[in-house]
Amino acid sequence: TQEGWIVRQGELYALTALGRAEAGKRLAGLRRVRALAGHLLRPQTVSQVSLGVHLGLAALKLPAALLSGSVGLLNDAADTLLDGLSSLLVYFGLRLNKERAVNAVLVLVMLVTGSFALYEAVHRFLVPFEPQVDWFTFLAAAVSALVCVGLWSYQRYVGLRSGSVALITQSVDSRNHIIVAASVTVGLIASLLRFGFLDTL
Repeated sequence: TQEGWIVRQGELYALTALGRAEAGKRLAGLRRVRALAGHLLRPQTVSQVSLGVHLGLAALKLPAALLSGSVGLLNDAADTLLDGLSSLLVYFGLRLNKERAVNAVLVLVMLVTGSFALYEAVHRFLVPFEPQVDWFTFLAAAVSALVCVGLWSYQRYVGLRSGSVALITQSVDSRNHIIVAASVTVGLIASLLRFGFLDTL
């Protein structure tokens, strides 16, 4: 009553003109939040967010990998770039209603990424190299892990909610990035201890 939003009328309370205006503002705010939440839960929005996240992570991990020479981080960065491509495919697959075709392409992309990682690991095994690890390398691995935890949860929730197999497939890949980030970190620590072979593994 002090703000002048309500007035007492006998045993009841009623909104004043100021109170109705304030209630209208609050309701409008709630409607905006609801509309934003609805937008964020659309599969197309998830694919757009995934694309931005992958490009951002790739921009962070590629310089760190090239500066340190870590094969683990280099493969992870290359995989992240390919994930950006897969996000584009999912987005257009959802728009064009071609999810099944997109799923097949996503599996092929994962196969290519895995083959590239295997080639690099075998090459480093035959030609040993000691990675140069610094704080930036660790930062790239840590940020990647934390961001992928959020992305995995987001993709999985919306994928299950909407029944989008492509998004669920992407969520599995994001979960794998968490595991990769952990293994890359272990490899970096081993490199600091002069056991660079673990980074190759």
